[in-house]
Amino acid sequence: MRKQLSLAGIFMILFPLSVLSQKQQSVDYFHDDAGNTYHQLYLDFHADEILDIHYQYNDTDKEIEGELSVDGYSIIIKNYLGTSSVYVKLKTSDGDIKEVTRSKCHIDPVMLVL
Repeated sequence: MRKQLSLAGIFMILFPLSVLSQKQQSVDYFHDDAGNTYHQLYLDFHADEILDIHYQYNDTDKEIEGELSVDGYSIIIKNYLGTSSVYVKLKTSDGDIKEVTRSKCHIDPVMLVL
């Protein structure tokens, strides 16, 4: 009986230690396999085409890679710097040209994995 209790006690101590010592794999919800991040800005109207997209202030020479979402109500930005507003010139389905500026407070990160 005593031998069984000591074996149970050793098991209860060693098992949690072995579980804790295993390397935990963390999931990065905001980067793809190549290390890119994605951000999204929402539009108040449906757009068909991006005519121009750039940082509002000329504090960087970095280009913005942006594309319209499938529904046309948001723009997905690849590797947004997060330091400046974004200016976008868009064409709507009725041919109108609209200009939108969104500050960094209104540009949200996109989670890639749920």
